[in-house]
Amino acid sequence: MSLSGILLMLIEPLLTRSRRNVLVSLAALGGGLALVSTIYPAMLPGTAFSGLLRIDGFSVFVHVVVEAVAFLVIIGSADYLDREHIQHGEYYALILFTTVGMCVMSSAAELMTAFVGLETSSISTYILASYRRDVPRSNESALKYFLLGSFATAFFLYGIALVYGATGTTQLARMTFPTTAGGERLLNLGLGLMLVGLAFKIAAAPFQLWTPDVYEGAPAPVTALMASGPKAAAFALLLRILATVAAAGTFWFWALWISAALTMFVGNLAAIAQHNVKRMLAYSSISHAGYILVALAAAAAQFAFPSQRPRVQPALVAVPSGIGDGHRGQESAGVRVAGKRIYVVAGADLDDLAEVHDGHAVAHVAHDREVVCDEHHREAELALHLAQQVEDLRLDRDVERGDGLVGDQQLGFQRQRARDADALALAAG
Repeated sequence: MSLSGILLMLIEPLLTRSRRNVLVSLAALGGGLALVSTIYPAMLPGTAFSGLLRIDGFSVFVHVVVEAVAFLVIIGSADYLDREHIQHGEYYALILFTTVGMCVMSSAAELMTAFVGLETSSISTYILASYRRDVPRSNESALKYFLLGSFATAFFLYGIALVYGATGTTQLARMTFPTTAGGERLLNLGLGLMLVGLAFKIAAAPFQLWTPDVYEGAPAPVTALMASGPKAAAFALLLRILATVAAAGTFWFWALWISAALTMFVGNLAAIAQHNVKRMLAYSSISHAGYILVALAAAAAQFAFPSQRPRVQPALVAVPSGIGDGHRGQESAGVRVAGKRIYVVAGADLDDLAEVHDGHAVAHVAHDREVVCDEHHREAELALHLAQQVEDLRLDRDVERGDGLVGDQQLGFQRQRARDADALALAAG
């Protein structure tokens, strides 16, 4: 799609005004080819660009949605642009570029990559919203969109910086609850700022005030694009963060719940008094964003209320014989999850092993050590969760035996366990 957009901008100066309709065909061809090409990543799931992007069924689905929306907007714009006398190649190029940004957002497995996708999509949308340059209302709404969108982007970027300071990584799959003093507050603040930036993109209350004016001032095909594509990509990023970073679910639950209630109320109530179709569409999209937020709040409830989540008793599997308590793991140690059983596989390094459950030697993986897992990161989360339960059993045994854990040490372990409790989602598979 990027190549198609660049090609359109290079070809346009070579065409006469009467032949500019060929730009529609070229843009539609580029969008259609991109839509068909999603078959290729669908057959080869995994990570790309050193783990910056994750291709899975969810990201492919969002790609199909946003690319289909872009294709329909392109073929629906030809008559409109002719009627408004604004038929130019950069219009179609900007639609393709903003679609590329949406696709990057939905596949991002790392926060800075998500930011790049967000900015690619946003900047193109700012220009498209002001494409009717001779209409004062269009210029006014586009300026409002640009200023408020820039503030929202700044919130999102500053949140990324704080999250990185708290966790030491921008990779979503590697983010865990911080154990340093003040780290949890820093993480919560960063997640809160990121939620503000994403709430603006999905037009969730109380960050929805820009939506009616921008939808009204933008060209009609652009309004259709903004009401669907960018929202789908922003929800995809929000859901990926929520499903991957356990701290996000814990901290975001009440914010999502309150925002969902306000968004549904404001969107439906304000839509009743509208006399302009575009403004009514804007409030309709706001209310529908609230409906989707209800589902996200329900998903976050398992982190906010861990006692309500179904428990799965892990099956702790003995490690190879000859590896005893207090010894360093062999070179052939790693964690792979199959169902609910942990197996030792080649390629990683284990921490100390301890006799903690029914006489079996069980591997304990430290929280700050990355789990090597051949499958999806969800399996790595389950492995870490099981390792945490192993550590809890070992601490219980040591406290019962009185192995030097007295006073402040016992209190420290209790606080550590409370902080780490349910930090990682327990896969129910």
